[in-house]
Amino acid sequence: EYEQGLNLVEQALEIKSTFTPAIDNKALALKNLERWVDAIEWYQKAFEISDDLFDLSSKAWCTYKLGMEKTDIELKKQHFNT
Repeated sequence: EYEQGLNLVEQALEIKSTFTPAIDNKALALKNLERWVDAIEWYQKAFEISDDLFDLSSKAWCTYKLGMEKTDIELKKQHFNT
């Protein structure tokens, strides 16, 4: 199910690589497939385009699932240099 969705999203990104909903959906599919490192990369791409804190929060969740010690708040602080 998620693999099929991932394939469709990748086709959309071939047409327009900066289409934020497709980037978000790719990150979500990767997260649901527990491909944490890939999901982190795509949530970061989405955040850089949209500046949506939801993407940063989702990135933090994937980081947590990887067992890294950065929290959601630490990632936000790192991004905003506060």
